[in-house]
Amino acid sequence: LALESDVVIFDEPTAGLDAQGVTKINKIIINLKKMGKTVIIITHNMDQVLALADEVLVLHNKNLIKSGSPYEIFSDQQLVNKVGLVKPHVIDTISRLIKLNPRYKKLLSYQPKTVNELAIFLKKGGK
Repeated sequence: LALESDVVIFDEPTAGLDAQGVTKINKIIINLKKMGKTVIIITHNMDQVLALADEVLVLHNKNLIKSGSPYEIFSDQQLVNKVGLVKPHVIDTISRLIKLNPRYKKLLSYQPKTVNELAIFLKKGGK
């Protein structure tokens, strides 16, 4: 960060951190993105992927399997099963809501990235 590079790479940036540390790291990443930096995050934390990523690259057995938006990736059930992805809590919750009532499919077009965004959308009655 001190070198003010145009590209910043984080490898498992929140591993072993408490909630306060995770929040701080996520704020740093968000601020770097706002500054126009390219931020690459290597992580197994799918909630962080959903909250922060604009594009996701899925690697499996040393090969690039697919790239796309977080919702494109996590909505591809065949891909999720093939590589053993764990869906972010928000997307998993949306999937469960859709099973209960198909009207919740509109959440897929809203694409909330955090539990807070999902709660606000639901509290507003889906508007």
